[in-house]
Amino acid sequence: FKSLTETIYETGKEYAFYVQFAPASGYVLVPNNQLSGTLNGTALNYDVDYIGTYSAWRIVLTAVSEEIPHFAVTVTNGIANASLAKENDVVTITANAPASGFVFDKWTTEDGVTFASETSVSTTFVMPAKAVAVSATYKAIPQYTVTFGAGEGTGSMASELVNENSTFELPACLFVAPANKEFKAWSVGGVEKNVGDAITITANTTVTAVWQFIKVTVSFAAGEGTGTMDSVQVDKGSSYTLPVNGFTAPDGQ
Repeated sequence: FKSLTETIYETGKEYAFYVQFAPASGYVLVPNNQLSGTLNGTALNYDVDYIGTYSAWRIVLTAVSEEIPHFAVTVTNGIANASLAKENDVVTITANAPASGFVFDKWTTEDGVTFASETSVSTTFVMPAKAVAVSATYKAIPQYTVTFGAGEGTGSMASELVNENSTFELPACLFVAPANKEFKAWSVGGVEKNVGDAITITANTTVTAVWQFIKVTVSFAAGEGTGTMDSVQVDKGSSYTLPVNGFTAPDGQ
C-alpha cells in the first residue's frame, strides 16, 4: 500500500493514494481490477485508484485473484514437454520411433493449432485457450525393385525389393558368361560398378552385366634358333596374324 511522499497527513487536506498488488505465482488479478475493502469499518467498492478526504480513516483492501487456467495437451504416438499448458505457452512435441517398414509422415490435429513444421519428427505449437490433441502419423516406406540383366550372358537372377533411399550392395554375377568372355562389372545407369559397391535406390533400377573377352597369351619359342620375341595378349577366340620371325636362325640354316 503506497501513498505520496508525505508521512504526516493534515485533517481536511486531500491526498491521492494508489495500491499495487502482485498475484501469487500461477495467478492473475480478476478482470477489471476491482477491489473490495472497508473504510473505518464501512464496506467500499472502488477501482485501483481512489481519491478522498478524510479526517480519520483506516482502509483495508482485498485484491481478488484467480488461478491462471491450464489446458490439457494430448499426444498420440508421441510425447509433449508438458501435459498441461497455459495460453500462449510454446509446447514441444516429439513423435515416437516408427515401426519397422514405416517412416514418420506428419503431425495432425483438429484443434486449429499451427505446427512450426508439421513434417518434422520434433516440432512446436503455441497453446490456445483450450485443450489440444495432436497425433503423429506414419506411412509405409516405398519399395523399389532391383532387376538384373544378363547383357550378352544367359541365365537369370532373382530381382530384389529395396526400401526407398536405402543402399544396396551389388552382388556377385550369377549369369552364364558368353563364349570366350568373363564378367567385368555391373552397369547402373550407364556407369560401371564393381561387385560389392553400394548404390542408393530411389526408383526401380536395372543392373546389367558387362562382359569382357578373356585374355590369352601367345608366346614364341626359338626352337633351334636363338633370341627372344615378346609374348602377346590376345582376346580368346579372336583371330591373330602371326608376326615375322624375330629369332636368329641356327648356323647353316
